[in-house]
Amino acid sequence: MLHEGIKYPQMVKVSQTIETPRINDIPGTVEKELQQLALKGRIFEGASIAVTAGSRGISQIPVILKSAIDYLKKIGAKPFIIPSMGSHGGATAEGQLKVLERLGITEETMGVPIISSMDVVQIGETGSGDPVYMDVNAWKADGIIAINRIKTHTAMSCAIESGLLKMISVGLGKEKGCSLIHSLGLGDVIQTIAREVLKSDKIIGGLAIIENAREEIAEIVGVKPEQMAAVEKELLIKSKALMPGLPFKQIDLLIVEEIGKNISGTGMDTNITGRFMLPHLQDPPQPRVEIITVLDLSKETGGNAMGIGLADITTRKLVDKIDYQATYKNVIAAGFLNRAKIPITMENDQKAIELALKTAHCSSIEEAKVVRIHNTLELNEMMISQSLIDEAREASFEIKSPLEAMSFNDSGDLV
Repeated sequence: MLHEGIKYPQMVKVSQTIETPRINDIPGTVEKELQQLALKGRIFEGASIAVTAGSRGISQIPVILKSAIDYLKKIGAKPFIIPSMGSHGGATAEGQLKVLERLGITEETMGVPIISSMDVVQIGETGSGDPVYMDVNAWKADGIIAINRIKTHTAMSCAIESGLLKMISVGLGKEKGCSLIHSLGLGDVIQTIAREVLKSDKIIGGLAIIENAREEIAEIVGVKPEQMAAVEKELLIKSKALMPGLPFKQIDLLIVEEIGKNISGTGMDTNITGRFMLPHLQDPPQPRVEIITVLDLSKETGGNAMGIGLADITTRKLVDKIDYQATYKNVIAAGFLNRAKIPITMENDQKAIELALKTAHCSSIEEAKVVRIHNTLELNEMMISQSLIDEAREASFEIKSPLEAMSFNDSGDLV
């Protein structure tokens, strides 16, 4: 041990009550929203329609995609799926197929071909002369339906962040388009590129998804191409209102059990941790986190450790799972190299947490302000130290367990 006889902070499980609207009939909602787009007037019998599928672990995404595909078949189209995830999956066609497979999206489950390629065509350019790229197979299709979740982005703060416009600009742009857009600074660039994509008339509609705090589908909205920007702005406001958070001013140690691309584009959502580490973006006033310790990678991330550089301390089990090619491809395309740096690596959870507590500059380890979460998506329940209970109660958290000290198994893993 680094600190013999260490007295760990007493921890308690808490839950927060957040508004959680939920759609129960996803197939019915998808069909209804697509119907109101009047696609029959734009789709001829046998038309090939590309349906986008991203890399995020969106709740019920296989059901949403399959429902959209079934409706397109119903009105006479021949849909197929395009992996639309920029440089994810190691920036290879095979890697992007594997990303979809881990999400439950395969040709067998969807009942249509999945055409994966990193080849793009230049379909135009912006007013400033920047090229606009699109997946070659999507461009060859008779039309494209964009499907994506609307939520805050981890590297920008503006009226439009992650959503349909990002899908048709960054996602369909594959590695070449993704790298270009990130090099130009994201934000307004996404909107500029997306406007040029929409001018091509290839995008015939979209499905915008909002999740609630329990990662359930709160809303699905069919969006006409000419309304995408306006609708997405409104839905982002709704999405942010439903997002849970860490309502603490100061956290000495944030323990994150897992990070991954299925959880956030940055492995762990910077809007939750309050740590952007970007020169163009100021960190929020709270929470102010002294040390972040990340314990593991999610299985679904496939070794992509994008975002590990935002942590201060990690574990050997996480580092041993890193697919460096996939991680480096992702951070290079994004242009944020610091997010792939490997933190101080300890042999197990116990040694990682002990080092964090020892170096967190708190007056007393027993009184340290500690928060333990599974990941930055699952925030309905978390563990907090005794010193944060009053703040939690003020934020309407419910105490769910008695106080108890942190404990570890024989391998040093946190119990």
